[in-house]
Amino acid sequence: MSSDRTSLLLAPLAALVLLGATGCPGSLENKDDFLAAGGGGGGVVAGPSSSGQGGSAADDPCNGLITERCATSTCHAPGVTAPDLSYEGRVERIRDQPARCNEELLLVNTASPEESLMYTKCTDAPPCGSRMPLTDGPLEDEEIACLLAWIETL
Repeated sequence: MSSDRTSLLLAPLAALVLLGATGCPGSLENKDDFLAAGGGGGGVVAGPSSSGQGGSAADDPCNGLITERCATSTCHAPGVTAPDLSYEGRVERIRDQPARCNEELLLVNTASPEESLMYTKCTDAPPCGSRMPLTDGPLEDEEIACLLAWIETL
């Protein structure tokens, strides 16, 4: 067998060995959230967007902050604690909707975002109830700023 022919036969085998050595890329824990946000296109699903409509990246701001810190199985998930902050339809459920703790407050106040309960509950002095989130410590300043920036887009 000539060396050229041997190289042609060994090249695919080497590629398979290399592919096997790199391992599996893993799995998705939240496949539905990933697909609903347009995942798979190679982009990052993060940060505020101007649309603010459900089913878009704007519905899951700041690298999934709301999904990971608020809409958990023990907090603001369907049937657990209102408001339901789960991904699908989140924006519609909170935009200009009254708060349970004080109906004069809005969950997301589009006219005055800095007065939104969703934002003020994450600060040092929430207007009602406890500072959020209750678990895993308070949000970092950058996360709170990102949350407000997202609210401003709604």
